[in-house]
Amino acid sequence: MTLIKCVVLIPLRRNDGSAVSRGEMRGILNRFLREFGGFTVAGEVVGGWRSPEGVEYRDRNTQVWVIVESSQLPTLRETVREIGRQLGQEAMYLEVSEAKVDFLSVRGNRGRGKSKRED
Repeated sequence: MTLIKCVVLIPLRRNDGSAVSRGEMRGILNRFLREFGGFTVAGEVVGGWRSPEGVEYRDRNTQVWVIVESSQLPTLRETVREIGRQLGQEAMYLEVSEAKVDFLSVRGNRGRGKSKRED
């Protein structure tokens, strides 16, 4: 199973200037947790974008990492589109990286190496 790191930018304001509430952001993040098993908030980023019609936007965004299997990419794309519609956006940023992700188990190492008391 190959896991892929994806980056989603969630705007902190709608295009009409109104703020995305903490509760709404929490709901979006919980959706990533429910649908894809987890997320990481990497922090706030600032960017600009020009629409095909020439309208310029400058946004503060929350950068969110979501790890998916390749078979989940269509579902992630649709989820990001739905979030964009919810937030009144014209477009949403989704980056699908070439990075391969491993989750390393750290359980089962008891009895090997030093115990906490030996440190």
